[in-house]
Amino acid sequence: MPSRIVIALISAVCAPTIPPATAQPLRAVLFDGVIQADRGLTARFSRPLATLDDAGLPVASDDPRFTDRGAIAGAVASFATVAPLGNYSRLAVGPAADSSGWVLCAYNGALNRVEVSAIDPASGELTGTVIAAQTDEPFQSGPTDTPGTVRRFPNAFSAAPGLLVALCQYSVYADDPANPGEMAYVSAGVSFVVSVDSGATWSVLRDYPNEPQYGLKRVREWAMRQWYTLSRSDETPNEVWIPAVDYRASGGTPAGWSGFLVRAARESPDHDWSIEVAKIRQHDREGFLGGAFHAHSMGLVSDGEGGMIVLVPVGDTIDDNAIIKGSLAARADWRNQANWSWDDAWHGSLGDPNAGATEGLQGVGMCVGPDEGTLLIGSDTQADAIYLVDARAAKGSPRVAYKPAKSDGTGQECFTIVNPHPHAPTTTGWFATTRPKAACEGEGASPATYARVVHSPDGRNWAEIMSAANGSTLYGASVGASDRHVFVASALGAPANNGLTRRRIPAVRTFEGLVLSNGATRRTLDDYTPTPRAGVTITDETDSLDALGVAPLPAFGRVFRAQRPAGLGALLFTGNATLALSPGPVSGRVWVYNLADGGNFLTFADIAPGGAGGLTPTTGGGATYFANKQWFPIDLQGVKAEAGPLNLRMQTANYTPVDVLVSVDSISDSALPPPFPIDGQDTHAAPETLSVRGFDAADGMTVYHAFRTQPYGVDVRWRPRLAYPALAAYLDADNYILVEALVCSEASLRLTVVEDGATVAAPLSTIARWSRDEQVLLGLAYDRHGGSVELSFSLAGGLLTTLRIEKGSAFTTLVPDELRLAWFDGSIVFPTVHCAVAIAEGRTDDATTREGVLSTTGWIPARRPGCSPDVNADGAVDFADLNAVLSDFGRLGDDLLGDANCDGAVDFADLNAVLSAYGSSI
Repeated sequence: MPSRIVIALISAVCAPTIPPATAQPLRAVLFDGVIQADRGLTARFSRPLATLDDAGLPVASDDPRFTDRGAIAGAVASFATVAPLGNYSRLAVGPAADSSGWVLCAYNGALNRVEVSAIDPASGELTGTVIAAQTDEPFQSGPTDTPGTVRRFPNAFSAAPGLLVALCQYSVYADDPANPGEMAYVSAGVSFVVSVDSGATWSVLRDYPNEPQYGLKRVREWAMRQWYTLSRSDETPNEVWIPAVDYRASGGTPAGWSGFLVRAARESPDHDWSIEVAKIRQHDREGFLGGAFHAHSMGLVSDGEGGMIVLVPVGDTIDDNAIIKGSLAARADWRNQANWSWDDAWHGSLGDPNAGATEGLQGVGMCVGPDEGTLLIGSDTQADAIYLVDARAAKGSPRVAYKPAKSDGTGQECFTIVNPHPHAPTTTGWFATTRPKAACEGEGASPATYARVVHSPDGRNWAEIMSAANGSTLYGASVGASDRHVFVASALGAPANNGLTRRRIPAVRTFEGLVLSNGATRRTLDDYTPTPRAGVTITDETDSLDALGVAPLPAFGRVFRAQRPAGLGALLFTGNATLALSPGPVSGRVWVYNLADGGNFLTFADIAPGGAGGLTPTTGGGATYFANKQWFPIDLQGVKAEAGPLNLRMQTANYTPVDVLVSVDSISDSALPPPFPIDGQDTHAAPETLSVRGFDAADGMTVYHAFRTQPYGVDVRWRPRLAYPALAAYLDADNYILVEALVCSEASLRLTVVEDGATVAAPLSTIARWSRDEQVLLGLAYDRHGGSVELSFSLAGGLLTTLRIEKGSAFTTLVPDELRLAWFDGSIVFPTVHCAVAIAEGRTDDATTREGVLSTTGWIPARRPGCSPDVNADGAVDFADLNAVLSDFGRLGDDLLGDANCDGAVDFADLNAVLSAYGSSI
């Protein structure tokens, strides 16, 4: 092997081109509820032990496990800064009056002005910007700093077709109650300011200058974001509704809220809007002792019978949250508050803290849901990001729609969810921003160190399309979208912590991915019996789950039920285990199933002498288990100072009623808990392994690979420094190409080539962190004759980066004949959820080509689980299915996508099957 090897780290844009070999089509292996390989390829999976899946159902040894349906997005090659300066967190994107174009409306905090721009549909560039300064009418009524002058501070926007609405804090220049004798702009209420000409002119729709709590600051960007319609249609709507709340923010103790509706109606898109607004409720709670109480937002749906429903998430304390439901009968005047009926305990109930209130979902972001009558709600204090609720139900039962940190107790806030087509919501899909709770550590080394922008085509399956890392304040982002582009803003913006950015909306592919996890030793607590505290009842329900209507436990172990009435202390139980642990790392997993109607915060600790102390990732919180009746895992981690038994303590963070099932899955003296259920004390499980064979790399090849980190898997915050194999092109122990994910304080990818036992590695590529449920796209190009290997990759759908190793002469012995996914010769497995791997034989794609492939999801094959008009198995019979039949029409074979009836031929029978079911969901 030559002694001199040139190594270079280059970007995907300026990477030298690898000379292309004879082009061959891609062949692929898909992991979508099944392992489906193209003809000639073989995929070999191994796990020596039987186990359980996440639903608690048995899985035999060597049978793979698959996740619930999720999503993955193509990478985006461009990340453009639209506006370099200003706080653009108050942002809205909406269609033109006839839906022929799009406008972006934002408040530039640095320059104190409203900016409205047209969006170029091809490039996403902003053009024809119209500016309204803070000193312009109607945002200021008179000379600056003159007694009686009114300022309307635009703190939230909604952009409906041809209609811009700004929700403003109404302030008057007067004596400052906080500083008697001094003049200031004092908050007195809210105002609605509108424009029907794309920001050229603005007018006051209505002022509400006498809202309660004079002097309290009002309105944040989430208080009015989404517009709604009462019926769904692909046609441009001629009636829209915009809900808004008087979010009493700070400057005192918020003690109530007001709710408003804006209605705009017109005869047709070429007619003017008729606009009116009314307050539909004022809800004050003077004397409330539980801290801040306010409404964050409001969502609206039709009740299905000619009336309407609004949901309002209220609260701001652990013990006093609720979702309030307002109902209006058909043909009733919506402007008359007396016509509205309210259920203040639709989900949760309000009460004096520590005296029996039932916690409801503390929502912030609100958006139209995927089905008629449903809404999506972004969470605040809870440990999940986005919930789905049926607003027409008699009582609320939120279900988790997106939760990026499944076993993490820190919680994921989601203050912004938007859909640019709420009248036809699946047209473009949903967009949301999430971040760790500000008071808790994020998925990195310091509080709130990252945030995600996620996209869903259907409101249920979400994919990352952007991520912000350490040093960025993007965690406070807002998001808006047109038909083709998504716009992201934050306090200081990104990627250079500056301004407003855009990127093209990438393609999204949903799938049921293959799970691969490490081996581990399970040290169960079979003899563990919890000791209840005063007022708490503990019963063994291991054999009673069916009778309770509870799904099987996704683990092996005893199940205990802990019940406690309201008003007692937070502690539920403690319990010594005879299992002795050595000093050092302690890890484990506890499964919890909430039987109560309200949620709760749970924390665990080892309180034995020399114990590990708190075992959940955070204190003063932990994970919330809501009224969605499902099993949730909590990962435990700590360091034990002295050898001895573990004394496990469980307690809640509030005094609400408790009815919860608890199972201690495992406790062990390792750095991480077992990755999948293992039956039996001190039982060892080898890693789940996967390899692909049956390809020809004699001249070279390009490998494309898509995967996600597991929802409860790798995390730089509390994992040891490890190098996880992510992909290996392997011949033998002396000849291979290896891609590794390095998990440490600063995560990175490493590319290594070994030929004839000699090793060379490319420089590390620094990534801000490895987080749970984060997508990774790889493009590995191997040119045997040119003696080079390149790796292009995308983390979280962002810009692709390329690592390169160039030997300078042909590889003579390195000719891989096997792909090893996530494992390599006894190394620990990178906890991953695999989507697909595709191989181009005899073809070494250059960086530009790899970027083009990974920017889409078209290279990922469609699943064919059986004979169905939905030939691509995406849940809908549409043009994609019809196109598949037409593309294969007249062909014979066993593996044709267009063969809807699986008879080996694509003919009129398949065409008729698709046309008969066209437009339906399957």
